[in-house]
Amino acid sequence: MFCRARRWAASASFVVLSLVAWRALANGRYPLANQLVARPGDPNHLVVRTTFGLLRSDDAGTTWTWVCEDALGMLDVAEDPSLALTGDGTSIVAYSQGINVSHDGCTWTPAVGIPGGRFAVDVTVSPARPHDVLAIELSVDTSPDAAGGGYTLQLVGSPDDGATWADVGDPLPGFLGATVEVATASASRVYISGKVLATSQPTLAHSDDGGRTFTLVAIPGVAPEAGAFIGGVDPIDPDVVYLRISPAASAPGRVIVTHDGGATFADLVTIPGDVSGFALSPDGATLAVGGVDNGLYVGSTAAADGSSGVAFPMVGTVKPSCLTWVGGRLLACAKEAVDMFSIAASSDDGAHFTPLLHLADVIPADCPASSSAGICLPKWPPIAATIGADAGAPPAPDGGAKPTKSNGGCGCDLASPARERTGAVGVFIALALVIRRRRSRRPQGAVQR
Repeated sequence: MFCRARRWAASASFVVLSLVAWRALANGRYPLANQLVARPGDPNHLVVRTTFGLLRSDDAGTTWTWVCEDALGMLDVAEDPSLALTGDGTSIVAYSQGINVSHDGCTWTPAVGIPGGRFAVDVTVSPARPHDVLAIELSVDTSPDAAGGGYTLQLVGSPDDGATWADVGDPLPGFLGATVEVATASASRVYISGKVLATSQPTLAHSDDGGRTFTLVAIPGVAPEAGAFIGGVDPIDPDVVYLRISPAASAPGRVIVTHDGGATFADLVTIPGDVSGFALSPDGATLAVGGVDNGLYVGSTAAADGSSGVAFPMVGTVKPSCLTWVGGRLLACAKEAVDMFSIAASSDDGAHFTPLLHLADVIPADCPASSSAGICLPKWPPIAATIGADAGAPPAPDGGAKPTKSNGGCGCDLASPARERTGAVGVFIALALVIRRRRSRRPQGAVQR
């Protein structure tokens, strides 16, 4: 009975602290991981975008450290920056204030060599050249003859892990870009998905000269209000591109594919709700898709030619907010209160998952006070209270593990078993769901991954 009373008191205190702290956490949103990237050539180095900052692991997901949104230079808005990791481990984020770069995860600086005042929409690393980075930015054109609603897209690039940047090619006026990808088999093949603003036409742009010039092709059969986002490019055939199509009033979420660089398209997978998770296996043979409103579907890309009859069955009830293949493992992000993990890994194509991240196990990054992330440590206690982590002593100066929590001899550890965390986290999420999400200060229609 004493243990039960302590558990109830802890849950009640947690909810009270959460209500006090919700404005400081993720702009009022419930805590969720929604993008995961791995360092090229090093599957142990992972960085995860969450609604309350970035998490990093250098041991394949065994331990995780946190850096706050403020360290990235982000405004207090509900915005999820696009995230990339380069070959030397540099982290790069693209968001409404531009592009920020960090070589150590602690100090963040604006991209050097490109003008300020642009909205950065997406960033990607070339699979074949992991030190090369491309990003798309939008600028506002206020001239009377501005094309297509007054936005102009500019591709920008860095050849040295984000150290220096320059504009690539000519700008594309009136084209609202959403995602950019580089083909593995041909580093000069670049794709950008988006929308022609004058007609609201979902469009795929492709380049064969590294992004200096583009050809724009309309994506037929996609409603003007829907978004088209590049999920992946086949690692062997650069003409094969998979796109996620967001739901519209007339159609559910789906994945479409082109085998000829955008000349023609075909439906591949249709699922209820949005396709928030997409992962193409490293060999291009297996595709995993899913979303927070449905489940996880995994199938062979042989179905993409329309002749094999291969279906995409639902392999589990995990509702992914992100999917990424790292080596031979499929990694998924999910709502912890629903799927009992925030990040998990599967070695059998999604049939079973092993948790890698529980939010309660996160600790703040051991960054110098003089670094950009030095601002984060005072913000840790309310964040920790909301995600159920220990807000006690900061990590040891040498980056050692945090002290083991004490349960005061009760015999009922309040923090370690998942079932003891779920009640409090579930109450907070239920309360957070009634809080209206604040709108991001992005140009209308610009969506990151």
